[in-house]
Amino acid sequence: MKIKIGRRALSALPSVTSPTVFYDTDLTGFGLKASPTGALSYIVEYRPGAGGRSVSKRRMVIGTPKNLTPEEARNQASGILARVRLGDDPAAERSNARKAETISDLLTSFMDDHIRAKRKARTAKLFQGYIDNHIEPALGTRKAPSLTRAEIERLHKAIGRTNPVTANRVLAHEIGVLDAYGHVSVRDPRNPNRYYLSRAISAGMVTAADIIEYDLDSQSIGNNRPDGYLERFIHGEIYKARPDVMAVIHAHSPEMIAFGASSVPLRNMIHTGSFINDGVPVFDVRKFGGTADDMLIRNPALGKALAQVLGRKTAIIMFGHGVAITGPSLATAVSNAYFRVQEQAIRLGGTVSYLEREPGAEPPTNVAPAGAAANNRAWEYWKRQVTTK
Repeated sequence: MKIKIGRRALSALPSVTSPTVFYDTDLTGFGLKASPTGALSYIVEYRPGAGGRSVSKRRMVIGTPKNLTPEEARNQASGILARVRLGDDPAAERSNARKAETISDLLTSFMDDHIRAKRKARTAKLFQGYIDNHIEPALGTRKAPSLTRAEIERLHKAIGRTNPVTANRVLAHEIGVLDAYGHVSVRDPRNPNRYYLSRAISAGMVTAADIIEYDLDSQSIGNNRPDGYLERFIHGEIYKARPDVMAVIHAHSPEMIAFGASSVPLRNMIHTGSFINDGVPVFDVRKFGGTADDMLIRNPALGKALAQVLGRKTAIIMFGHGVAITGPSLATAVSNAYFRVQEQAIRLGGTVSYLEREPGAEPPTNVAPAGAAANNRAWEYWKRQVTTK
């Protein structure tokens, strides 16, 4: 399809159902590529050398309407095509230059040509965050051709170790779920049979050096670590029973202990706690071999029993002990841990109204849980708070 590429054409461009190039009526080879998401990018096409049908076309992205006006893009395209007529091959030159680029240079091109040009601004911001926080500090100055798969593997592992550090600090310092006790783990997203958990240290003091990698039997990987949490089996056995769980938090929240010992059931009062409507079971370790003098989940059998009582629920109260909370992501698990409303309402006196489903109603299957869309936003805010203090 041909159009006169200009400001008026940009504002009147039809929507497309597949990637489509609108070629300029005046400058052969100059075009505007549109994607179904609405992303637009200026391109230039040519056949290098002597040209002709026997030579494959080259295509280059010049920029996007966000950073170039149609006139500026047309001028750049005209310059590129003029070089082609003189025998140059600008696309090949760009490719060769990128082979000598640093990772930082390559990431800049990647963001400009592929993410900002084709994705929504929110997605671009998320990608840029990953780059700024993880990739640039570790690999930014490296030459791209020299990067090895082993280095990428090490970076993935380092990122896996960083997330539980941040989660510990958020839960301890920002939202006060963990105190001197309690712990949080995260499953390795690249290897679901592994998870990361810190050594036995208070949550607010955890650093990357404290993170231990475990298998689902809660055995440390690589070497025997005697300094791990005794109750790491809470995490390993839940991960083993629940492939959907990507993070587990164990806290000793006094209000949750109170609900475990009271005839008053834990009930939902806020939309972000909708998972409570599915039920929060109570686990009494004394029924599985524990005693009033030892309520710890100190072996795989007790961890398995806890996971069985948890079932498909999100959280479980541990009688006389605390609570275990899960999530399909670390951000969601941390957000799920942030519910402390019912006890405050009861203390006010009078009648308490709860936010519960109608009798017999099933949880919705075609929508995300209430508040789920805000979990990442809250997580990013909490991370910023603890990393800037």
